[in-house]
Amino acid sequence: MLLLMITVSITAKKRGYLPEKKKKTPLKEMLLIFFSSIWAMLFPILLLVGLRFGLLVPSEAGAFASIYALAIGLLVYRELTWEKFKDAVYNTIMDIGMIMFLIAMSGLISYGITWEMIPQLLSQFFLGISDNPQVILSIVMIFLLFLGTMIDSTVIILLLTSMLVPVMSQIGVDLVYFGVVMVITCAIGLLTPPVGVAMYSVCSIMECSVGEFTK
Repeated sequence: MLLLMITVSITAKKRGYLPEKKKKTPLKEMLLIFFSSIWAMLFPILLLVGLRFGLLVPSEAGAFASIYALAIGLLVYRELTWEKFKDAVYNTIMDIGMIMFLIAMSGLISYGITWEMIPQLLSQFFLGISDNPQVILSIVMIFLLFLGTMIDSTVIILLLTSMLVPVMSQIGVDLVYFGVVMVITCAIGLLTPPVGVAMYSVCSIMECSVGEFTK
């Protein structure tokens, strides 16, 4: 987060982006803004505490987030009108429908991959290339990056983990290390065209094109 803030600051100065407010906000106004937004700032804290101490599972956290947002919008800030609620539900349905469609299509591809026994062939292929762990791990990462552009990361992990783990064990790669590398590599695929689920979600929320997102 700190590196991101530094990058934004350098980019803004380099391109001459000016702040919307030319004068600094008074301390009194900053305190008023802080106390008025404290309920919103409590949300991620409550969510992280619930997940960290086992009070919520990920699916329950999503439900908690929805209920909390509704309660704060209706009872505290009182900015959530019926029209805004309908728009939020409509946008949510559109985003979920798009994501589920992408996952369904990637599931069809994974079915074909399983039917043709491609994972077994891949494990034999990797072991036949080299016995150097770094070489095989690099090839696997490139392959996962390529696969992540077409198939959802969840499908990739479920499909290939059982096939790649024996290969990594055989060449002496630590399985915890490989698990971290695999998850991060697959996560990059979430932001990569043409089937980047997270990419399309961000484009839908920000109302921008894939080209603008990529830039």
